[in-house]
Amino acid sequence: MTFLQSQIEESQAFFRQAFDDERLRSEHLEEQLNDMMELHQHEVTNIKQVSLSFLPFYVIFVFSSTAEDLLAQFLPAFIFPSLATCFHWSGSIQIQFY
Repeated sequence: MTFLQSQIEESQAFFRQAFDDERLRSEHLEEQLNDMMELHQHEVTNIKQVSLSFLPFYVIFVFSSTAEDLLAQFLPAFIFPSLATCFHWSGSIQIQFY
């Protein structure tokens, strides 16, 4: 009977320790989640505060950069298909927006 009681007490101690470990882990994860949510909220607030007047310039920059890359890559093959296989064409294309 004492053997069975000692096994039960050992099992209780094991599960109590496991429960405490999981509780601490859960608290730590909750703190991390709260910190990440706060950081995310600050980042969203900062993004919203950026003046929308810069948005058109950013769009133009991204578009012109992408367009220049695409044109530099594909335009020579359409204009000079036979030369495109012989030479590597590297040119700069200027795009102006008004």
